Amino acid sequence: MSEHTGFQAGTWTLGQDDGWLHLHTWKSGLLSAVGHDLLLDMKSFSLEITAEEDGHASVSLHIPKDHFEVLTPENLKDKDKRDIQNNIRKHLPSDIRFSGRANWNSETRVQVAGELQLGGRQAPITFSAEREGELLHGKMRLSHKDLGITPFRAPLGVIKLKDELDFSFRLNFSSLLLKS
Repeated sequence: MSEHTGFQAGTWTLGQDDGWLHLHTWKSGLLSAVGHDLLLDMKSFSLEITAEEDGHASVSLHIPKDHFEVLTPENLKDKDKRDIQNNIRKHLPSDIRFSGRANWNSETRVQVAGELQLGGRQAPITFSAEREGELLHGKMRLSHKDLGITPFRAPLGVIKLKDELDFSFRLNFSSLLLKS
């Protein structure tokens, strides 16, 4: 057991039943008023965590590229949602994978560093997450350019996605906690 985390050593797999992963994108361009800022939910993912006695852990995340759902705007027609999902499949070159190490700075804060793999390209990613009881949550700013993804762009660029996007998550880690 780590004195910082209260987690037991071992390997666990978490998925969509244990929380959520979201991606937030923003629109720009001349006709951006008719476009949409989007909040996307990754409906399927697998997060494997191997916790060690010293409070460190290896983490491995897999997100299939065809399991995104549009959460907002809520008033989108089903056809528009399907068009967005088709554009994601078209512009996202592969499933998303991340592997790295987590290091607990305190009982409530963890620093994660590793490599995001997408379409044969790797990008270093570092972020922090906060623990609140059995929940772990965090948010990081990413860049289409750094990830090697061409953002959606309507003809003549009248509506396009901004380069930056936010990845956020909230996960229940109760299965990793030592039982009192």
